[in-house]
Amino acid sequence: MAKPKVVVASGRFDLIHKAHIRYLERAKAAGGPGAKLVVVVARDRLVKRETGADPTFDEKSRLYMIRTLKPVDRAVLGPSTYDLKSGIRRIILKLKPDIIAIGYDQKWIYSQAKEVMEEMKWHKTKLVRIRRFDYGYLSHSSTIKNLIASNVKGKRRT
Repeated sequence: MAKPKVVVASGRFDLIHKAHIRYLERAKAAGGPGAKLVVVVARDRLVKRETGADPTFDEKSRLYMIRTLKPVDRAVLGPSTYDLKSGIRRIILKLKPDIIAIGYDQKWIYSQAKEVMEEMKWHKTKLVRIRRFDYGYLSHSSTIKNLIASNVKGKRRT
């Protein structure tokens, strides 16, 4: 019997929504039957550096929420380095994935992962792009945050 494939997916996962769930389901499916999905959750300081704002939920809360999702077999916090290539290298060496599933909006990560794997002469891992899932205007964390903010403002009493 063949050893199950290890698939790694990553993200901020600040406000989990349907598109995140579909991304994780498709990532796991990319590994075939019996695949194990390991999700790497971005560190708070990296989210702040990338977005310019603190995440809504801290890294431990986001890690906990991801761990509870059905497709996820294991979840870990990502490396704390600001250097994306160094972080990808660490993930590859630590988790030794068969597949790294990259989301449609993670073009920069895809190109950096490809470069790292070429530099390492690492041919054991396949990069897979997961297509976009559009479930209307609530398919993006930023849209959900804006909606919540506008509802909170509308309910404030002066």
